[in-house]
Amino acid sequence: MQQRARQPKPSWIAWLVCSVLLAAIIAAYITAARLLVGSEAPTSPLEADHRDTIYFSIHGGVLLFALVAGFILGKWLNGLGVAFGLLFFVVIATAMAVAQIAAYQAACMGQNDIIRHWTC
Repeated sequence: MQQRARQPKPSWIAWLVCSVLLAAIIAAYITAARLLVGSEAPTSPLEADHRDTIYFSIHGGVLLFALVAGFILGKWLNGLGVAFGLLFFVVIATAMAVAQIAAYQAACMGQNDIIRHWTC
């Protein structure tokens, strides 16, 4: 019995679908962070801890979603689910770090309402 090899999708489809999905995940992350936590300064340590717990949940959920979505997409595109899952995880984790650093830098220049409230 001989198995038939899966025909990979054209590379332009892979580029297009990956770019759109990554952009959508990054936009959802920024929107969720802004809507669920807000950019105002916490008034108490308990409120700051609650805010950080929400941020941890957002980051963990988005990274898990990116890993699973990348795996499923990779399996559909060409059978490389683990590679695409890892690619999505790394790209989204990097985008999260860049967004947090940029928000901190902007806060130190006077614009403190992008993703979260920072104290310089």
